Amino acid sequence: MAVEPPTIPQRYALVDTKGIPKEIVISITASGNDLLRYTFRQWISAKPPLKLAVDTLQILPEGGYLTFSREELIRQIKNTNEVFNEQFGSSNESRIALFPDYVSFSYSPLVEKRIGVFFGGQVDLGEQGNRVLVSLTLIPDEVTAFGRKTLIDSLMTHQGLISTERTPLMINNERVSSYRVALIAPNGIRLSPDSVTVTTEVAPLKYNSFVTNNIMVRNLEEGYSIRLFPSSIKISYLALDNVSPSDIAAQIHPYVDVNEITEGSNKLKIKLQNAPDELHMIQLEPDAVEFIIEKE
Repeated sequence: MAVEPPTIPQRYALVDTKGIPKEIVISITASGNDLLRYTFRQWISAKPPLKLAVDTLQILPEGGYLTFSREELIRQIKNTNEVFNEQFGSSNESRIALFPDYVSFSYSPLVEKRIGVFFGGQVDLGEQGNRVLVSLTLIPDEVTAFGRKTLIDSLMTHQGLISTERTPLMINNERVSSYRVALIAPNGIRLSPDSVTVTTEVAPLKYNSFVTNNIMVRNLEEGYSIRLFPSSIKISYLALDNVSPSDIAAQIHPYVDVNEITEGSNKLKIKLQNAPDELHMIQLEPDAVEFIIEKE
């Protein structure tokens, strides 16, 4: 007879289930007529598995160990299998033997812990360019984890957060979108809820450019002057539509460094100091200038 693990109250978890066999062998010694009738009826009847029933009054708050004796197993087998019970339930002439003749397991109480959630996947904006992910939020950003204390403690020590599934989100809309994403529950831990809503906002990027001749020179010795060719450069960038071009122009300060002059070269690389975070692409044309240094 197949055996299914017992169902215990939700606030507890099975710990050691090695003592629960996958099946119990039932040996019956009875008259030939009884065995024949039982065998025939079993052929045409369903064979339900033994679903071990736990008396909740035996469950201890702190957890413990439960054992089903031979007598208790026979009682539950009779309650589970109607044909078996009708044929041998009240017979004093039949003898029933079981292997194994007892079933045991341990259980422990579950604890709960509020744990933060993070997005563990990737956002795929597709092949369309000049778009950017503006925001990504998770609702809720915390879930309740139920599990044995040792498992919860290990989770907090080694991971500390719960991750969403790592399947990429394909986003083709330049607007706010919501997706339901499952969470990855560590082994032995139940999450409530088991999924979160991921809300994303995608916006288009706008192309802008301006020309500046305000190129600073660093580390030029006193008594010398420098001329740059060309003396002005074009700065192009991508930014959100709400970014002010005048503010960006005021924050960008290109410069060249005389200390970077190398023998045989007549060009200096143009660099930027503190490029604004609002920019998602920045390009200088040209990105290097020729120079002449003269003594005053």
